[in-house]
Amino acid sequence: LWACACATCLLLAVNRCLALVHPLFSRKLFGGDRTWIWLILPTIYSFFFIGFTNPVLFTSRHYAMFFNPYVDIPGFDNEEENEKRSHLFHTINNISIIVLLSCAYLILCVLLVLNSNNSRNTRINRLQQQTFIQASLICGFNATAAGIYVLMQFIKIPNVLVLIGQVAWQASHGAVVFIYLFLNRSLRIAAFKLIRLEKIEDSRTSRRSKNTRQLGHEKKTQLQPAEETLGMNGTTEFSSTYVEIRNLNSKDSGTTV
Repeated sequence: LWACACATCLLLAVNRCLALVHPLFSRKLFGGDRTWIWLILPTIYSFFFIGFTNPVLFTSRHYAMFFNPYVDIPGFDNEEENEKRSHLFHTINNISIIVLLSCAYLILCVLLVLNSNNSRNTRINRLQQQTFIQASLICGFNATAAGIYVLMQFIKIPNVLVLIGQVAWQASHGAVVFIYLFLNRSLRIAAFKLIRLEKIEDSRTSRRSKNTRQLGHEKKTQLQPAEETLGMNGTTEFSSTYVEIRNLNSKDSGTTV
C-alpha cells in the first residue's frame, strides 16, 4: 500500500507539471479513461513489494513500523537480526520519492510563478494555486513519512519524530478525502448534493409509507360501518322473514301471530 501511494503521488506531481506546461498534451495522456491505464503502473509496483520484499512490521515499543520489530528489545535487537530483516527496496523507494517529489514540486512552483506573471486571468491563477496547494498537501504527507521512515530505520531518533512519521504515513492514506472536501469547491458541492439527495429520498420513502398506512387505516374505518350496517340489515330481514313464515303457518292452522 505504501509503495502504491508513493508511485501514485509521483504520478500526480507529473500530471500537475504537464497540466501547467502543456495542457493539451496532459489531456491527451491523462484525459478520460486513460487515467485508469496510468494507475496500473503503481498497482504493479505495489505487487512487486508484496511478492518480493520483506514486510515492515509494527512494534509497540515505538508505535511505528520497523524492519526489525524487535528493535530496542534486549536479546533480539542485534546486528544479525537487523541484517536478516533489512529492506533495501523500501529504502530506495523512500529516498527516490523524497528526491523526485522535491524536484517535481520545485518545477511546479517555478511554472506556477511564470504562469501567474504571464496570465491576466485571475480566475485561472486562483484555480492553479488551489490545485498546487491540494497536490502539495497530498504529496507532502508522503514525503514527510518517507524521510522519517528512512532515518528511523538506521538512526536512533526521538520518539516524537517517530510518531510524526507514523501519523504522516497514516495521513498519506486518509487525509486526501478531507483535503479535497475542504479545498476543492466542485467536489464539496457534489458531495453535499449527494448527501442532500439521499436525505430527500429517505424523507420521500418515509412519507410514502406513512401515506400508505393512513390510506389503509381510512379504508378499514370505511369498511367497518358498512359491515355493521350489513349485519343489522341481515338480522332485520331474517326476523321479518321468520315472522311471515309463522303467520302463514298460523293461518293454515287458524291462528295469527
